[in-house]
Amino acid sequence: MKKQEKLLIKILKMDNKKNLHDWITKIIESCRDDFHFEGVDRIIELFNDRHKDEELYVDLKLKRSEKWNEIHVIIAPHLNK
Repeated sequence: MKKQEKLLIKILKMDNKKNLHDWITKIIESCRDDFHFEGVDRIIELFNDRHKDEELYVDLKLKRSEKWNEIHVIIAPHLNK
């Protein structure tokens, strides 16, 4: 079993949705490149599939978008030259 699969299984076994939300938030904050966001997107969708909490789901999506923009703003000025 791959390391990523083990991580997803661990995530799915968490019962307290607030603790899980906080843990996913930390993962989002640790993202450093586009590949990390692919995993985060999957984790966010799994969270929503399990807990069906629209407020927390939207919060995670917003945090993900903010982090994406933070990383890509650093790159954007170099592309405009």
